Amino acid sequence: MKKDDIKDDIKDETNPMCLLLLIHSLMALFVISGLLFIPVNHDTC
Repeated sequence: MKKDDIKDDIKDETNPMCLLLLIHSLMALFVISGLLFIPVNHDTC
């Protein structure tokens, strides 16, 4: 029973962590793309 409980706890902890990592990676991509494209738009305009 203890091993099963530990596995369940690990699964519950890994799922939100994966979601947080995905959200942080997406936010990083948006920030980087924004920093790269903002100067280009200003130069063209």
